[in-house]
Formats: sequence, structure tokens, C-alpha cells
Amino acid sequence: MMNKVDIKRASILESATRVFSEKGFFESTISDIARGAGIAESAVYHHFRGKEDILFTIPKDGMKIFLTNLNDQLEGIKGAENKIRKLIWHHCKYFTTNREYTDVLLLECRSNTRFYNSKAYSLIKDYSKIIIDILDEGMREGVICNLASPGLVRDMIMGTVDHAALSWVFKDYPSPLERAEGISELILSSLRSKKGIKRNLGSKEEKRKRIVEAATKIFAEKGYDGATISEIAKEAEVADGTIYEYYKSKEDLIVNIPEENLLELLSYIEEMSPEKKLERVILFCFRFFNNNRYFTSILVLMLRPNRKFYESESNKILDRIGDKIGDIIVEGRKQGVFSNDFDISVFQDLVFGTIDHIIIPWVIFKRKYNLLQLGEEASKLLLNSIRA
Repeated sequence: MMNKVDIKRASILESATRVFSEKGFFESTISDIARGAGIAESAVYHHFRGKEDILFTIPKDGMKIFLTNLNDQLEGIKGAENKIRKLIWHHCKYFTTNREYTDVLLLECRSNTRFYNSKAYSLIKDYSKIIIDILDEGMREGVICNLASPGLVRDMIMGTVDHAALSWVFKDYPSPLERAEGISELILSSLRSKKGIKRNLGSKEEKRKRIVEAATKIFAEKGYDGATISEIAKEAEVADGTIYEYYKSKEDLIVNIPEENLLELLSYIEEMSPEKKLERVILFCFRFFNNNRYFTSILVLMLRPNRKFYESESNKILDRIGDKIGDIIVEGRKQGVFSNDFDISVFQDLVFGTIDHIIIPWVIFKRKYNLLQLGEEASKLLLNSIRA
């Protein structure tokens, strides 16, 4: 049971959340907050050092509740996939049922560089660790492919929910909770276990591709003389004799290795497939942000959280990029390349949310990681999430 001091503190935070959501941090005053809480302005300073202290306390208290409830939700759930579904659902539900809190976190805190040194942000990092632990569990279970960067998938989850919330606030899209199942399906589709995929590769064409990929690797590592058909067969997970169903000899195999790759290059040049188009758009976004770090800093920290930005011509250009992604998906669906079982707008949020969450620490903490390398890994996961 709360005492009078706690009740007054809670009423200040409730009022501040409402005021910051309606007017924005810089347009709000301590007077506005005190009036909303029904107390004298001086009384606010008995509980908080100032307006920024109040601002950072809102997500700090919110994240404590969020994490406590999340741990309760996950307790007793078996399997990493089920935990990911529940975690995403809980995240989406919390944002949807606490809209003013969501406004404050995404629009007011994210644009303040001091927020990233606050207790609230350290709690967000605790949430991040829960996601990583579940991904590790999934890799141990074999239901999630071996990830070079589990943090990338964490960014996909957190970034997509953030973007879904921004689309809800500024574009009148369905709420994050209404889109939670769609987000979960795309995330989980992107994480299909590679072992599971290999077990399903039964066609002659798929076997041949595996043999070519294995041979390329073995020849590159050991040279022509050092490579053996047995090693190639083992790498490709086929019997030695299977290779001879496709190729007469080791020499015949190495001579034919370029065929598949060069045909891919030719198709890329002559008639780029929807997959290649989409991959190119995603990689170009990463390359553009990597090469324009100052602009990227302004976009992510100053414009994304700015309400007026969403009414600007600049944001319409970002929407056109999203529309281009949508057009490519429609083309791919007609060709049977992409699944019909997902919402294109959710995939758009998945793409831009992933990019934003990768970029935030890159900008704020001046991280040295290679955005282009992460972009390649991200594009593979993103494309994997929507393949037919």
C-alpha cells in the first residue's frame, strides 16, 4: 500500500506523462505538471530535481513494471519460439495500453542523448539481455539458426515494435497489439533453423546446389589437389556416390562451379529478380547511412522523434522508399517468390525499425562496427522472413 509521499510522486509522474505526451518535453513546464497533479509547483521539487529528472523517471518506473510483468508472462513457457511470441505480444500490449508512456519514451526520451546514460536505459538493456538469452536458448534447441550476431535479431524485435508504434501514432495504422502476431510471424520466419532447412532439401536441384557450394568452399580452402570428393560430400551432407550422379569427376565438378554463380550474376544484370531488388534496396539503405553519418545522426535522434517531421516533405520521401519496398513485394508475390501470408506494412516496419535500432548505438556511442557487414546479415534475415 502506497503512503502519501508515494501517492504524490505517482500523481506527478502521471500528470507529467500526460503533459509531455500532449505538448512535448520542451513546450511543457513544471507549472503544467503541478497543475495536472493538483499540487503547488514547489511541491514537485520535493520529489524531483527538475523537468528532465521527471522525464527519465517515467520510463524508469515504466520499465520496472514492464520487466516484472514480462518475467511473470514468460514463467512456465517452454520453447524459445513460444517465448519470443509471448515477449513480442507483451511488448506490443504494453505500448498499446500505455499510449502516453509510449509517446514519451519514443518521442521525448530517444532524442535526448543524456537518456542513454540514465537508469531507465540500463533497464532497457536488461530487457535486451532477456531477448538475447531466449535467442541463445533457441540456438541450443536447434529451432533458431546459428546467428553470427544475436544482437541484430534483438534490434529487429525492438526496432519493429518501436516502428509499429510510430506508425500507429502518426499514420493511423492498427495498434502494435493488433499487429503483434504479424510481427512474431515475420521474426520467427527469419530465424528458421538452417538444419531444418537442410533436412527439407530433397530435390535434385537443391542437392546439386549444395554440392556446388560445398565444392567451392573445399577447393578454395585446400586447392584442387588437396580437395577430395569425400570431403566435398561430407560438407554437402550427401554420399560420395551422389556427387557422381551429377559430375563425372573432380575436374568436371570444378569446371562447372562458375555456372550457378555466373547465371546468378547474369540474371542480376539482365532481369533482376524481386529478391535481388529487395536485397539491393536494403543494402543501399545501410550503405547510405554508413556514408552519411552526420545526416543519419540528425534523422534518428532529432527527426524521428519530432512530431512535425511526420508532416514534412522529407518524411514523404521516406514513405516513398517504403512504397518501393511494397511494390517489389507485390511483384515477388506474383512470381511466387514471396509469401502471401504477411502484412506488407509490418515488413516495412521490420526493415526500418531494424535499421533504426542498429543505428542508434552506432551514433550515440560512436560504435566502430561495420554497418555494411551488419546490413548484409540483416538483409539475409529480412528476406528469409518473407520467402514463399
